[in-house]
Amino acid sequence: MRHIPQYWLYLPVIVFAMFLVAVLVEKSSIVDDFPVHKNNDITSYMAKLHFLDKYGYHESVPNWYNGNYTLFLFYPPLWFFLAYPILVFSNNVQLVAMISFVITYLLGLLVSFMIGKSSKFTKLESLAFFLLVFANPFAVSNLIRLGRPHELLAWVLLLFVVNIALNYRNKPIDSKFFLVIIPYSMILLTHQPVFVIGSFALASLLVTKPNIERLKVILAGIVTLAITSFWWIPFLLNIKESGLFAARHFFSARLLSLDPQYYIENITSFVVAAGFLFVFFLYWKTHKEEKPCLFFLPQLLIGILFFTRLIPFIPILKSVYPDAYSMFLLIYTAYFLFKIKYHLLKPFMKWLIFAGLILLTIVSSIVFLKVMPPIPSYTQEDIQTFEILKEVDGKFLIFNSNSAETSFYSYAAIYLNLSTPSGWAEAAVIPSYVERLNKLPIIFNEKDCETLSSELEFFNTTNLITYGDSCGILKECNFREKAVDRNTCLYATR
Repeated sequence: MRHIPQYWLYLPVIVFAMFLVAVLVEKSSIVDDFPVHKNNDITSYMAKLHFLDKYGYHESVPNWYNGNYTLFLFYPPLWFFLAYPILVFSNNVQLVAMISFVITYLLGLLVSFMIGKSSKFTKLESLAFFLLVFANPFAVSNLIRLGRPHELLAWVLLLFVVNIALNYRNKPIDSKFFLVIIPYSMILLTHQPVFVIGSFALASLLVTKPNIERLKVILAGIVTLAITSFWWIPFLLNIKESGLFAARHFFSARLLSLDPQYYIENITSFVVAAGFLFVFFLYWKTHKEEKPCLFFLPQLLIGILFFTRLIPFIPILKSVYPDAYSMFLLIYTAYFLFKIKYHLLKPFMKWLIFAGLILLTIVSSIVFLKVMPPIPSYTQEDIQTFEILKEVDGKFLIFNSNSAETSFYSYAAIYLNLSTPSGWAEAAVIPSYVERLNKLPIIFNEKDCETLSSELEFFNTTNLITYGDSCGILKECNFREKAVDRNTCLYATR
């Protein structure tokens, strides 16, 4: 039997499908309830989509950072362009976000079956490929629960690139190959980390093809850069004015961290890398005549560097966060899993794969049910904050919230047209401004009233929201009480 025994896939397919449906249903709450809990990115994208509608591409946004923020100057715009027509018809950024998730997952299912058809997978294997890549707890946590519709779109687009690269593995590159320019360009305009690591999918062709065909691959890359130059040229010309070179944006450094907050991420990345290398080894053993090590050399390089934790020492690659490497390797792990010639494997190796699938399903279920917290409901503090925001009549800041202050900044801009010297795009703002802004909570908590007043004047901010005992700090600083709702208070500086 060349294919993996189909009954091995029944349990993983059922369980991962349940994960995906459950999380999508849970995420649908964002249509009615604006999410403000921590570990939440989606409200940043909602706000930027609103800004695109209100101000336009590459325009200054007065609602955030005192106008020191230019929309999409340092952030890829494609997801927002694609979502904008839905916003025009619905006039609801929350609904747009949810529709985006559903449409993108359906597109991911479609391209998974395209890969399955060209790779001679069974229909069950094609479905399993999709679910193993996009519906495992790691993926649904990062892409849906955290709320990253643009990154989800980038990974789906990468599957198109992977499919094209695999299709031309054993045949000459012809004119149809240049269709790869479409998804490849779209990835660059959607998510830079996925573009960087996804380029290794096309690098397989550069490794194996003769020079004339390599030139065609390079030409496709040049055309991609030309098509997308309207965005990346201003990006590069202004990048020194941003905070993108800050040390905190070298995300792969987390692979070397012993901080408990990165334990799950580091364990996951280690398991994914080890699983990739093991499955590739079995694929190689049953396809030696095809010399797979050569074609998949770029992927192997990533897998080895990731497994050995050398990624943080490689220029450019060190700026890609670990989750992106895990997703990239998962795509190829799933592909190899269904391409292994199982009739050539020894019984022990077959047993290892079967046991691995069962263990993966069990551990994933435990992680999903025990480790991944559900989306929290509004707290009383959240409700009070929504209400007290209606009393703000100038630029405002929030101190010591138990929820995400950045989400409230998004909500206030979208629904109340309020402005703040802060926002949710600090990497796109001059570092000196962000550093000074980030000192404000420290000054506040130290009760340094004189410095606090001076800094608020610098940021042209007259309204402060805080909670509980922190309200006493504003009173001690002789600020004027404007509104109080139980333990939530609003004070004015003058």
